[in-house]
Amino acid sequence: MKLRFLLILIASLTMANCYTYGQVIVTEDIYKNNTIVTVELNHLSTGALAQRHYATITYIKEMQKGKPVALRMLIKVFGPRITGGANLDNGAFLNINGNKIPVRLNKQDSSTITGSSTSTETDNAGNNSVYKANGGQVNDSSTTTTIYTVHYALAQINLNTKNLIQLGNVENFEIRFYVNSIPITFSVAEKEMVILREFAATTKAK
Repeated sequence: MKLRFLLILIASLTMANCYTYGQVIVTEDIYKNNTIVTVELNHLSTGALAQRHYATITYIKEMQKGKPVALRMLIKVFGPRITGGANLDNGAFLNINGNKIPVRLNKQDSSTITGSSTSTETDNAGNNSVYKANGGQVNDSSTTTTIYTVHYALAQINLNTKNLIQLGNVENFEIRFYVNSIPITFSVAEKEMVILREFAATTKAK
């Protein structure tokens, strides 16, 4: 049931972000005199379905004249190993085109999303209600609403200009996190790598 709710949650988050999901967005900040490029992507982990984890990652690139490009990833991870209050381990890896890059997770935290799942049991004929002989319409179904709380881990990864160049040429990309030393691996799909190459190349609004 928790897996079912997690899948519903994934669909809900994707629909909620449907106007900006996968879009490379450029923001010109006249106060800081910089340019910020962002894109939000969703990733599903590898492995058995019951052990799958789901990550929402916002990739952020900040550019300012005379300063190195600042690159970071803001991460939310949902799944069966992310229990109440659990954080990701501090050490993680990015595997870009076969180059395994060790990274540290910063600003770690955890939070929750609460939702509900409703199921209805019907009569043998498959109806939600049956007509009784006394002339009344009597509900013969049983509806159960279950409240779920899904925990997720939060973290940030700070990267550098070299990593940005690697993303600009990405052909294979895996992200590996750990929870209590147990690995969770996200293999980035081809369509998402196309978006990441666009993100890396973008320097100003179109």
